[in-house]
Amino acid sequence: MTPTRRRWATLLPAALVVLAAAGPGQAHDEPTGKSEVHDLAATASGTQVSVTGHAAFGGQPAVTVGEDAAGDSAGGAATAEMGLDFTGLTIAAPNPAKPELLFTMKLAGMEGGGIPELFQYNWDIIVDGGAPNGSNWSIKTMRSQAATGSTNPWAIIADCQPNPQTGGFTCREVARIPVVYEEGEASIRLTVPLARIEASPGSVIEAWARNGEPVWVRTSAAGQLTGFVNADDMTHDTYTVPKSTVRLALAPAGTPEANVDFSKTATLGAEGNFTGTLTAPGPGTYDVWAKACFAENCGTASTPVSIT
Repeated sequence: MTPTRRRWATLLPAALVVLAAAGPGQAHDEPTGKSEVHDLAATASGTQVSVTGHAAFGGQPAVTVGEDAAGDSAGGAATAEMGLDFTGLTIAAPNPAKPELLFTMKLAGMEGGGIPELFQYNWDIIVDGGAPNGSNWSIKTMRSQAATGSTNPWAIIADCQPNPQTGGFTCREVARIPVVYEEGEASIRLTVPLARIEASPGSVIEAWARNGEPVWVRTSAAGQLTGFVNADDMTHDTYTVPKSTVRLALAPAGTPEANVDFSKTATLGAEGNFTGTLTAPGPGTYDVWAKACFAENCGTASTPVSIT
C-alpha cells in the first residue's frame, strides 16, 4: 500500500464517524432577472438625435470555468461521497448591484453537508496579471474550524505577496467571507467581494498554480490551515468580471433587431440612467435602439424618431 493510500485508510474511519454530524447547507443566491431598457426617448435636432433612458440590469448566471472527471480522487468512491472529488468550478456575478462574485466548487457528493475539521479546500487566483501590477490571492474554506471557535462553515481570503527571501509568496489572511456548504447540490459556494481581491468590472481572474494545481482539497491537521495529502485538484479557465453597458443604434424604421448595429456606447450614470447622441444619415423615419447588457444578460428597446 502506498503512503497516500495508507493515510486515507487511516483517515476514512474517523471521517465516516463525523459525517452524520455535519449540518445541511442553505439556499444560495440566484441571478437577478433579465436586463431591460425602460423609458427610452429620442429627440431630433437636425440630424442629431439625443437619447435618454433607464437600464435595469439582470445578473450573470454561473459560468463554467473548469471541469474535472468524477472518480479521480484519492480514496475512491468512499471519499468522493464525502466531498473530496471535484467535478467542476463556476464563477458568477448574480447581482449587478452588489460588487461581488460567487465562486462555486462542484463535487461528486457531499453526504451530511461536509466533514468538519478534517479537510481544507483551496482556490488560488491571480487578478489582472498578478504581482507586481496585479494581485495574488488564496481563498480557503473548511466545514468548521475549532481554532477560530467556529462550528459553522468558515472561509477566508489571504493576500499573497512576493517574498524576496524565499523567491516565493507569503500569504496572510485579510478577510473572512460568506460560504455555504450545499449538500443537496454537492457544492461549496463562496461569496467574494471584488474589493477584497482588488478587482473591478473588467478585471481578469486567472488560475494561479503556485503549488501544483490552483484548486485542491486536502487533509488538514486538527482544523489548522496546514495540509499533507491532496485528495483531488484541478485548474480552470480565465474569467472576466462583467460590467454594465448600454449601447445605442439608429436604423431605418422596421429594421429587425438582428440586423441592428449597436455600435455607439451610451453614457451610463447613477441608478441606471443613460444618455447618448446619434447622427442620422439624412431625412427619414428611423428607429432608435438601446441595448443594456451585464455580461451576456441583455435586454433591448426601440422608439421611432423622424428626421426632417
